[in-house]
Amino acid sequence: MRFRGIGIVISIALFLLLIPFITGRGQAIIWSDDFEDGVADDWTFGGDGNWTILYDESNALDQSDSAVFDAVAIADSCPILSNYRVKVKVKITGLSDTGTVHILGRVDKGDLHIGYVFMPPYNGLYIYDNFQDRDTLLAYLDRALKLDTWYYFEAYMNGDTIKFKAWEAALSEPEVYLLETILVENWLPGRVGLRCSDSAGRYDDIEVIQIETTGVESTPEERQMPKEVWLWQNYPNPFNPETRIEFFIPKAGVVDMKIYNALGQVVRNLVNKHKPVDKYSVRWDGRNGTGERVASGMYFYQLQVDDFVSSKKMLLLK
Repeated sequence: MRFRGIGIVISIALFLLLIPFITGRGQAIIWSDDFEDGVADDWTFGGDGNWTILYDESNALDQSDSAVFDAVAIADSCPILSNYRVKVKVKITGLSDTGTVHILGRVDKGDLHIGYVFMPPYNGLYIYDNFQDRDTLLAYLDRALKLDTWYYFEAYMNGDTIKFKAWEAALSEPEVYLLETILVENWLPGRVGLRCSDSAGRYDDIEVIQIETTGVESTPEERQMPKEVWLWQNYPNPFNPETRIEFFIPKAGVVDMKIYNALGQVVRNLVNKHKPVDKYSVRWDGRNGTGERVASGMYFYQLQVDDFVSSKKMLLLK
């Protein structure tokens, strides 16, 4: 009995030691940096940025010059991965006339930019594909971020599926990702990076969590699908000339989906029929009901299933 008791104590101790390395989704943090040691030996810095470890109430990686065109930090000691989530604390401390602060998904000939862009008319969250110089804005959401305020950025990169959310560190984490898009092709393995362009920022408490390749990580959207109707953000967004809209219905019913312009006028009726339980994907080619291409601008798509009604906005750019 004595040895059995010792074994139980050891097991409990090991579990307590592992708690800091387990995420709320049951996956281990495989790499992290909180910069508390005051050194940046695990990072390689590129571009013209002035990268330092800033000593304040919370040690952080700091890029203090908002006038530099490009400042890049690559986490050299992070394992090379193709499917992972990365969460990092971010504070924007300065912006030029334009600027970006984002996470880098490293690939062999380019980067996947996931973060915040201030580049009028854009002022919000974005996902941008620069793989092999494609220079494609995949998803965008108007969401102005405040200067000198800590935020959390979380990017999800699994195969061709990319998701992103950001929230103030002092507030609760949103349950769902704010942006979701699909790449033209699965992106290649690489290390995580951080980047400032025409901006100054600080980064802290970065965590990288590998996504199991044996199955796709469940998300709040997927866990809710069997219980309620769900309407996803269209992708790509902004778009030209076409975009896709996905939705899920948990029971058979009459589905109605319409496109509206900024004046509230119906532009196109995409769906109006009875459908069985399933997840659906609908394409809109940027044309109205008579087949004519519509003008650039903000549009809204609305899904109605019985008493459920949900609308989201999208941006057509030409």
